[in-house]
This record gives sequence, C-alpha cells and structure tokens, in this order.
Amino acid sequence: MKKLLSFAISFILSATSIFSQEYKGAFAIISDIDGYTNIRNKSQQLIDKVYDHEILAINDFCVTAENYMCVDYGWNAPKGTFMRFGWGEESYKTDNEKNGIIHSSRIKYLIDLPQLEKEIVDKKTVIFEGQDIHVEVSTGRFDVSEYENVTEDKIGNYPIWGYDGFCKCDPNPTEIKSITFTFADQKLVFPHEALIAYLRPNVDNMYVAKASENIYYLVMLNSDGAGGYELVYTIKDKKLVSSIAYRNF
Repeated sequence: MKKLLSFAISFILSATSIFSQEYKGAFAIISDIDGYTNIRNKSQQLIDKVYDHEILAINDFCVTAENYMCVDYGWNAPKGTFMRFGWGEESYKTDNEKNGIIHSSRIKYLIDLPQLEKEIVDKKTVIFEGQDIHVEVSTGRFDVSEYENVTEDKIGNYPIWGYDGFCKCDPNPTEIKSITFTFADQKLVFPHEALIAYLRPNVDNMYVAKASENIYYLVMLNSDGAGGYELVYTIKDKKLVSSIAYRNF
C-alpha cells in the first residue's frame, strides 16, 4: 500500500508537465561503448546481457547495492512482427519479462535522448517534427458500444490500462485514436492492435526520442493516480516493433 501511495503521489506531481525534474520515467536504454551491458542478480553474479537500444524499465521500488539499479527487461519481439508487452498481455504468459541489476553508469533514460519538436494542437492532438519525419498522435472519446466483451479489466483479450478497475459509468473515458509516423519516403500507420485498451492518454505527457538514425521511441505517461502507467512504442527501420506498458509499483 505504501508503494502504491508513493507512486500515485509522484505520478500526480509529474503529470503537471512532461515528467518532472525528479521523475524521468521508467524507461531507459544502455549507454556502453561495447554495445552491451552485463545484468547481474543481487548477489552480483552475472546472469545475462542487454544490448544497444533494448528497452529497460527502472524499478524504483527495488532495493539493491549502491551504484546499481534494478531493471525489468526482456521485451524483444520476433523480427518482422509487432508485439505488445506488459502485465496481462498474451506475451506475459511466455515469461518474456526478466529482472536483475545494472550499474547506474550504464543507464540512459529515454527522456535524456534527443527529442523531436513538439506542438500540442489541442487537447486531443499532438504533433512532433524532425528532419524528414512528422509524427501525429490523436486521442478521443472511448465509446464502449464500439467494442465487444468490455469488462473492468479487459477489452476482448487486451488488458485495460489507465484504470484501477474500469467502470462503464465513467462519463469521459478516452483512448488513442491514431498514431502516424510520416517519413520522407513512406508512412507508418499504427494498427488498431497497437492502440486498443491504452486508455486515458495524456497529450501533455508524450515525447518522441531519437536513439539513432533508424530508431525512435514514442513515450507516454498516461492516466493518473492508481491507474497511471507508462507506455513506450519502438519504431525501427520505419516499422513498429513493440509497445511496452509498465506500472512502476
């Protein structure tokens, strides 16, 4: 309960702008000239490696040795396919998620990467601009009647994010309506599978980070309080690779 309360308070404070100075978000990648970094267990035994541009989530509620940070990781989609990751997703059943500790000097938060210029068009739409790239995210009202099999925790087979128990009585539920990445030579439109059940998006708390010439991360801090969650999409070689939803408590 103390963890839940602590997260809820920090989430509410950080939601006033694009993350707070104190809270950089959960998502990170490694920063290592070797192109990989060792993962250890709490006994300092080597158990795994993570590689460049592989998403990590920093677990703030895990206690470990000085200068080390607890991380969750292992969300790698098979090449050429899109996959959703997070608690309750189909992929969760295959035990993709792993955890361990990593030296803090090897961590680079996504929010510290170069970012595209951002313009909030209105309360429902935000655009991002960079050299030869244009990104648009549109949100809108979530109409329960458009979906089948909506329960307090799922829409069909997809777990609902953004609520600590969804209620159809909510007078103003919202969802992600569309996400489009337009490059100089092609357009990437996210499929419905990549949008469904990520509820209560917040256009104020979104950014697009550029990790390399061919890798972008679209990051969101959605909802608030006990329903708060973080979401990152990975776009590589102009293709959508994965979405990872994470609650840091």
